[in-house]
Amino acid sequence: MNNGDIIESSFVIFRSGAPATADYIFRIEFWKTADSGGVPAVQSTYNYAWDTVAFPAISIKIILTKRSDLGAYGYLISYVLLINGTYVYTTANFYSWDKADCRMLLVNNNTDTNNIIFNQAQAVNFFVPLSQSL
Repeated sequence: MNNGDIIESSFVIFRSGAPATADYIFRIEFWKTADSGGVPAVQSTYNYAWDTVAFPAISIKIILTKRSDLGAYGYLISYVLLINGTYVYTTANFYSWDKADCRMLLVNNNTDTNNIIFNQAQAVNFFVPLSQSL
């Protein structure tokens, strides 16, 4: 990526099994390469309380922008996160020596209950270079 480029990823995830009641934490972790040695670290975390009974399916959109080109010394990046079409979180710009990524995890709040099955119904990714963005 170069300064001003955008990567957008969209996902639809749905609950496809029991139990009838299940609240989960859908954790989104934004990672960076913390040093020139390539050691990854969590930059920030967003936790979404997902009521899978009221909302058996959720759509997630993550938009990544690269804010500056700093050569071998890294760059500043930011993420915007939307769930079900509603803005919920953005990271502050943060510095990364090399790579940055986003990881999604589902956390069971009550480990004494039965696990449920989740499926990904859709995944769409696209890249918009600065020259083609608005």
